[in-house]
Formats: sequence, structure tokens, C-alpha cells
Amino acid sequence: MVNPELGQCEPEEIPNIDGKDVRRRVLNDMKEIGRGESPKTEEDWDLVWVLSGPPVDIEQEIDGERNESKDRLETGFNISREVTALRLGKSIDEINMDDILNSGPKIYWNAEDEVNDSLRKKVEDGLLEEKYSFPRENLIISQNSGIRHTGHQFRDFPEELAEHNRKIVIVSDTYHLPRVKRYLRNDDSKITKEKAVLYPSNPRIVLPSKAISEIKKIPEYIEKGILPPEQ
Repeated sequence: MVNPELGQCEPEEIPNIDGKDVRRRVLNDMKEIGRGESPKTEEDWDLVWVLSGPPVDIEQEIDGERNESKDRLETGFNISREVTALRLGKSIDEINMDDILNSGPKIYWNAEDEVNDSLRKKVEDGLLEEKYSFPRENLIISQNSGIRHTGHQFRDFPEELAEHNRKIVIVSDTYHLPRVKRYLRNDDSKITKEKAVLYPSNPRIVLPSKAISEIKKIPEYIEKGILPPEQ
């Protein structure tokens, strides 16, 4: 595992990165996200969009790896609690589920069909209330639409959830947020980068293989026109 500062992912350890400006930028983005403080909670954070990751089951234990979906979703719950507490002038420990229900930002989740179905079943079985003290009414799970990757998640983000210039917090892993940042620049993105807050999920631990794969992948997506040119 890599430490939160991506200290084991210096440029010289990544093949051919020295001559690739885009790769350098992506690596710098990861290091900045990993080393920096989490964004300061604001009252106007109006929606928390949690981007799912592997595996399918948020309760599955994986030897030697993190359950990214679980970590991202739990980070989303914590953000909603923090915003609720700030809006009500209370401490985190003082708020309850009714406070979150009435004053907290909702969480939006869109994932692969099997991931959506797995989470729906757990919600129906009372997981949110029993384990997280979080009201199920404040979790929006998308309709199944054949999502397979991040581009599909952006494509299928509901128009109505981006209306009224609302501030949207996007939660994902440190290694994934540089790609998310670039999807926001696409002309067809329903969310503008000015109204988005990129929030790394906790813990900020990254497998070197995932960081390296992402650093290689983003320039390829730019070349194919999936992501816009670097600015």
C-alpha cells in the first residue's frame, strides 16, 4: 500500500512519465489531493455524489485491499453529517437522524446495475439506520442503466439534480479524482467545475498499481476524445 501522500509514486518510478506532461499533471493532482486537507465543510453543499468503486458488495472484506465502495459511501455519510451540524449550529455528536433527514444534503449514488441492486437490498434490510444512523430517505440510488465506467456515471447524472446552480460534492478515491476533475471540463457535463467540490474518500490509501494505471489511462482518454484536452 502507498501512504496518503503517494510517497512511493514519484515520477521516476512510473515508466515514461518524465516526457509526458499530462502524466506529470495527473501525478501532481494525485499528490496534491493526497497531501492536502479535506475541503472545508460549507453550508451550501447541497448534494453529495458518491462515485461507486469496487467491489459489488459494500460489506465485502477483501484481503490486502480496501473496499472502495464502502469507504466512499461512509465518507459521504460523514460529509452529510458535518453539513447538517454546521447548518444547525450543533456538534456532530449532537445531531440525530431527524436532523440529517430534515437539514442534511442528500447523497446520490449511481453504479453498475449489480452494485445498485446490492445496495438497495441492504438499504431495505435496514443497514443505513442500524450501522450508520443515517436515514434511508436521504440516499438516492439511481435506476439501473447499464453503467460500466465513470463516463457513464457522468452521462446518466440526472439533469434535475444539477439544476438551480447547486453546489455538489463529488466523493471518490484519491487516485480517481484527477479523472473526475477532467470529466467536469467536458462540454456535456451537467455539473460545472465551479459548482463541484472534489472530496477524497477516507482513508487516503492508494495501491501503486491503481495510481500508475490511472496516470497511464488519462492521456489515452484525452487522445481518444473521451476527456477534453489539457488546459
